Amino acid sequence: MDDLDRQSYIGDWWQGQQHGLGALTLADGSVHEGQFDEGAMHGYGILWSGDGTLLECGVYEDDQLIATGPVPRAMIPMGTFLSEGARPASFIFPDESV
Repeated sequence: MDDLDRQSYIGDWWQGQQHGLGALTLADGSVHEGQFDEGAMHGYGILWSGDGTLLECGVYEDDQLIATGPVPRAMIPMGTFLSEGARPASFIFPDESV
């Protein structure tokens, strides 16, 4: 990922790296929420624009989206752009509006 010094991360750490569940704010204001593995977006995740628009969701591997699809709500720990009670379902889908 570019501009690491212009990003912020809230979530789990392991041996000095983003690892587990967290939310990464990118330099352009977008936010990736989901699973991280040794510093990379890896596993279920969602990418939101800075205004809360859902950009993509699915499964990531080494910072790349490899499969678009529903994401278990439990994998979105911060709920940055999720409204309380707005969507009771257990999954967030790629075409879901916020």
